[in-house]
Amino acid sequence: MTRIISNSKGFILFILLLIALTVILDGNTDKKINKITLKNTLHLSSKDYLKFARLDSKNSYGNLSLLLIKDKLEKHPYIDKCDVLYKGDGIVEVEITEVPFYALLIQGDVEKIVTDDGRILPVLSGTSYINLPVVMLPDNIKDSKNINLKDALKILKSVELYNSGFYSEISSVDLTKKNNIILTMLDTDYPVIINKQNLLDNVLTFCDLYSSIKNENVKDISYIDLRFNNHIFIGTQNDKAMGVKKIL
Repeated sequence: MTRIISNSKGFILFILLLIALTVILDGNTDKKINKITLKNTLHLSSKDYLKFARLDSKNSYGNLSLLLIKDKLEKHPYIDKCDVLYKGDGIVEVEITEVPFYALLIQGDVEKIVTDDGRILPVLSGTSYINLPVVMLPDNIKDSKNINLKDALKILKSVELYNSGFYSEISSVDLTKKNNIILTMLDTDYPVIINKQNLLDNVLTFCDLYSSIKNENVKDISYIDLRFNNHIFIGTQNDKAMGVKKIL
């Protein structure tokens, strides 16, 4: 008899704990929600995020819980995670952690966002992205997740690790050429031609070269060619032996 009573108490305690945990995870469903506010929204406005999650109208607040709000918002491709807190007086505050944008991908007339781990995200209406390097891929490649995109990410990541300041100055990585990769910088208008075979060596060599060029304030460069082993060719505006279009 003692064992039966003891087991019954244990079962009842388990049920009570389960109910308490359910209430906590369900986000205090007995609290009426009148307003949802978002913090740390950079890529899109709070209005856009709430509209995507169908939380932009108070008419949809009737059966909401904190857990359901979190689930709805985290389905957005730009949101990594949410921390949802009931602030009282019917107000729910959501702290957003967005997916970091790494580059803008352009293929033909289509623009997409690339993350640092190579994920491809759509460019939604109202998306804000500032100073992202542009990656250009050939139009005839259907799958964006190919060796060309990997090469572009390899360039950006190696530059970022080697010199984070230099990474922020990259304007574009053009992979539309068959054998060459063309880099351009934000404050210059000349192409930097890189051989795909010695990709990392070429990129790091240019990092050092670019720092020297900036320090010496060289302004008459028309192109920089790094395709040849142990040689760097720098064309100037006065050099008519080889036009830029020809070497590309």
